[in-house]
Amino acid sequence: MEQEIHLFIIWENGRVHEKAVLDDIKLNFEIMKVYGITWSPYQVANNFTRFYGEKLPKNSHKAQHCGSGEFLLIIVRDNNPRYEKRDTSKGIKLVNSNMFDAKARYREITGGGHRIHSTNDIKELRHDLVLLLGISLADFEKEHASQNDTNDVVLLKKDLSGTNGWVNFDELFYVLNECCEYLVLRNVENVNLEYFSKNKGDVDLLVKDREETLYVLGDLESIDKNAGHMHVDVSKQLILFEVYETRQNLFPEEFERELFESKKMMGSIYHPNEMLTFLGLVYHAFILNRNLSKKHKYRLITFAERLKIFSDKSIDESTLFQSLIDYFVIKGYGFIPPNDNTIYFNKRKEILGSFQRNPKRKSLLSLKLSKVIKYSQNRRRIIFTVLSPFRNIFSMKINLPRMYSIVILVGTKNL
Repeated sequence: MEQEIHLFIIWENGRVHEKAVLDDIKLNFEIMKVYGITWSPYQVANNFTRFYGEKLPKNSHKAQHCGSGEFLLIIVRDNNPRYEKRDTSKGIKLVNSNMFDAKARYREITGGGHRIHSTNDIKELRHDLVLLLGISLADFEKEHASQNDTNDVVLLKKDLSGTNGWVNFDELFYVLNECCEYLVLRNVENVNLEYFSKNKGDVDLLVKDREETLYVLGDLESIDKNAGHMHVDVSKQLILFEVYETRQNLFPEEFERELFESKKMMGSIYHPNEMLTFLGLVYHAFILNRNLSKKHKYRLITFAERLKIFSDKSIDESTLFQSLIDYFVIKGYGFIPPNDNTIYFNKRKEILGSFQRNPKRKSLLSLKLSKVIKYSQNRRRIIFTVLSPFRNIFSMKINLPRMYSIVILVGTKNL
């Protein structure tokens, strides 16, 4: 197996043992670069949150345990990488066992816990490197192909990329390309600051991992609210991003798979090829909207003329929609409502022969009922809430011996 670049972090509270850790690293890896990094005190919580991809508030246990001061980032080359299965925090995974086992040793040296971080595979390395240093793996390899600085520590005062907003779309997508699998579904040619300063609009992303993407983009307030969209600061403009996850039937899964397999780049942005972009826009305009808008119709006709799809016939609403139906028939794709009930699905008569029911999508009645009747489970407590939008009228708690306690609420009340 070829050499691999990886990284270790000795967080501030582990640095009392940094000599022992560094001595072991030198025995087992080739040190390429060492950085001493300090985050802004008021951004420590946000940096930890985005780095680990989980909500970590100010003075969280993680921050107190690891320390919020200067930490050591060690970039290493593993000249003999081995991949084996290990029990990780995300279950049994295939990881670089040299790195994983070294991390376990160093955590023991530093007193246990998580005062040492390391990358388990190249995907994690690309994510961590570009967030910490703002550089892709490919560009780091170019810059440091023959450099091995084992003694000099480069001192940086730097928050994660995007923590204080993005300089421009180039920086944003440079980072996103290292961290996430995504596609810009529509209007990729207009993803630029000039267009958004003059027009209302949004960036529609289809991603493999929505939560991961949201943490990278950085609107932590929207993540807290579990919002379907987020506002991202790009050059001091708030740009609306709609982020959809695959396997949620925004499109049929087979079509989503084809979109990713066809992906290409415009500048630094990944998008489906032109024909599939066109068909995705037809799907969006006809199936995910109640009526075909003038804006969508104009865009589709212009797109079709450029691709010369209907050179032998006039382009109208019927021919545009029929092009999607014909393609789905050839591919054997069906039309299925999205899992998310907030997304409108137009069950047009033309698709009834290829319509597939989605058992994960709630009926209109159950959706309305879910707003007034709620169920939740917290450790060993089950809570049933009726008429949740109203103030508490009645509450009752039933304790079952050696089992769960059951709480019944009419109206809401904090217990």
